[in-house]
Amino acid sequence: MHKLSKYPILLFLYCAAALFTLYYCKNDKQQPVYEDLGSVKNRILKTNADFEKQINELKTLVSTDSDEKLLQEKFQDLRKTYKTMEWAVEYFLPHSARFINGPALPEIEMDEHTEIEPEGLQVLEEMLYPYDKGNKQEVIRMLNKLINKSNTIATNFQVITISKDQVFDALRQEAFRISSLGISGFDTPISGTFLREMPSSLEGIKETLRQISTRRSKDKALKSIVTEINSTIEVLKRNTDKNTFDYANFIPDHLNKITALMLDFKNQENIPDVEVTTALNKNAATFFSKNAFNPNAFTPGKEYAFTEEKAALGHQLLMIKFYPTATTEAAQHVIFLRKPLQMALPEPCPLKILNWREIHLLLTIQGISMVSFGI
Repeated sequence: MHKLSKYPILLFLYCAAALFTLYYCKNDKQQPVYEDLGSVKNRILKTNADFEKQINELKTLVSTDSDEKLLQEKFQDLRKTYKTMEWAVEYFLPHSARFINGPALPEIEMDEHTEIEPEGLQVLEEMLYPYDKGNKQEVIRMLNKLINKSNTIATNFQVITISKDQVFDALRQEAFRISSLGISGFDTPISGTFLREMPSSLEGIKETLRQISTRRSKDKALKSIVTEINSTIEVLKRNTDKNTFDYANFIPDHLNKITALMLDFKNQENIPDVEVTTALNKNAATFFSKNAFNPNAFTPGKEYAFTEEKAALGHQLLMIKFYPTATTEAAQHVIFLRKPLQMALPEPCPLKILNWREIHLLLTIQGISMVSFGI
């Protein structure tokens, strides 16, 4: 310091740098990335531990021949716990997710000529609604397989590295999953308890956004998201009857607001896009936003990518008309073949009016992609 006093300019620069460092640390200090993500992973692991504990409790109840109502209540609790961490499992462990909460349908391995039996929560749902005690051993076997999947979750999340952009992308996908599969009861086809489960999924989104947020969004987008999610949960709690629930207003008044606010959160936090091609564009606020979907996500390769030229060709070949008075959706949307496409057929086609399914088959035979035409 004595040497610095002889050089006032160096002393000034030294003091300025020190003051700048102190100011930056005080005002712009953020938690280290790995600390943030460590807390996220710890929450997933804790939820998974509760998930495994509930599986074992349900297994004990089945073994002791408990009544059907109790088994169904514990099963619903088990599903709610999974829904809290569904965003993470579906995104980071999609193969495991398929066997935890996938459709109760066998999977065919064409190359190996084998059939993989279905397992997971949807298979258990079919066994518990209604419950036949004669299937007790089969239910226990499926619960043991579910424990194995829980162990897979624990093993993977102890070692994998996840980034903030991935976590946000996973949460955003979960929000849209709620707005599509969740609200339609896709994974509860027998019990129909999806309206009771949705609050758990929303809580998982809310708490994880809190974990990854910084001061940039805490009093802005995050605060609005928390308020909207809490309001949405209250609406869900007031009516859990799938037959009388107001879906038409619930989606635009609540679910769309949440996904739009999440886009504000992303912008305020300066979270970069994950460079993965998906059907939903990264800048889509809702399913109903203009250009929300990426047509190239459905094409088999870059050579089939959508272009304005292909769209123009599609309009030259096909003419789509809508008939709102038709009795069926297939009849409402009718495609008329224009003369160039009729002439391209290998032989005269007697059908000049085809529905969507028929026109898709026709174009497939001709080696033409509907997506490439922008249809």
